[in-house]
Amino acid sequence: MYAPHFAAALAIKGRSPGAPLWALLVGAFIPDLLWIALARIGIEPAQTSNFFDDWSHSLVSVAVLATVFASAFLRRGKPVVFAIWLAVFSHFLLDFPVHPKRLALAPNDRNLSGMGKSHQRA
Repeated sequence: MYAPHFAAALAIKGRSPGAPLWALLVGAFIPDLLWIALARIGIEPAQTSNFFDDWSHSLVSVAVLATVFASAFLRRGKPVVFAIWLAVFSHFLLDFPVHPKRLALAPNDRNLSGMGKSHQRA
């Protein structure tokens, strides 16, 4: 699922030439980078039988990540900030139809969305 994230960043770069390519590419992968960090410390277990990625991949979390990362580029102007925000948020949009498990709207939310398999919450 990496190619669509790269493609989204490159497509956004085509529409926003002032946005740094590195920021768009990194931004498109921020939820996965956060997931790796949280899995390593045990917050989001990496076992496929207990797949839990609400903190890094939920709608609210991705929107917050997008806002925080994009705000680092405020000096470059609103078009660049929006392009970077969209690159990060595109991760949720691209994962929504194909993610292996349904995505939460917010961390620890029992309302799951998407087309992946449903999983039970304790």
